[in-house]
Formats: sequence, structure tokens, C-alpha cells
Amino acid sequence: MKLTNDFIERNMRQFHRYALRTLHYAALTAYYERLRIGKNTITFSSLSFQETRLLYRIDQHFTDDTIFNVLDYEIIVQDNNLANALNCLPEQGRNIILLKYFLGWTDRKIGEAFSSYDSSTRKRRLAALRVLRIIYEEQNGE
Repeated sequence: MKLTNDFIERNMRQFHRYALRTLHYAALTAYYERLRIGKNTITFSSLSFQETRLLYRIDQHFTDDTIFNVLDYEIIVQDNNLANALNCLPEQGRNIILLKYFLGWTDRKIGEAFSSYDSSTRKRRLAALRVLRIIYEEQNGE
């Protein structure tokens, strides 16, 4: 079947109308979408000082923190009173407490790291905790 020029022209006009209609409605949809978004949008210059303060937050990372180095680990203590009390402990007791309570190590793992038995590590940890409690209470007046 041979296509005639009239048939081809009619199909081209139909496609042309379809394309124009589709583009027209796409443009209308985009226009109304911009209007809808514009109603819910405000500029930064129109915000009050209190409202602009709600848009940002300044993080206080590592400003008052104390960092202890134990076995190539950096352990961060955020409470200054606790950090001061830990500084008053002997180094071995401090290291055992930091590894146990800040890194979650077991007494056996701490003993292996310091080449000692887990029972002696447990005794040192309990002794260091008693001393730490006394120091902490003295510093805070409790």
C-alpha cells in the first residue's frame, strides 16, 4: 500500500497538534508548580534574627574534651571533672579503667595487652576504681 501525500500531511498535522498540546500542558504544569513552591518559600533576608539562628548550629567538638592516649588509641573524655580525677590516678590504673569502661575491653583482653593475668588486671581495676571514687568525690565536694 502506497501512502499518499494527503495521508502523510494529515498525520504530520495530527502529530504537530499533539506535540503542541503536550508542550502547552507541560509548560502550564511547570508554571503552576513554580507558583505553588513560591507561596511556601521565603527568602533569607525576610527572616528575623531569631529565625536565622534556628537555621544553623555551631558544634562544640573537642573544645573542652580531654584526650588520653592508651595503646595507640585516643580516648576522649568529655567530663572535665572525670578527666581531672583520671589524671590523678597512676598511669596503669588509668589505662585499665579507660580501656575497660570507654572501649569496652574485657579484663582478659586488657591483661593480654599489658602482659599480665586477667585476675591481677581485675584487682588493679577495682583498686583504681576505689581511688578514682575518692578523688572524684574530693574534687566535687560530695
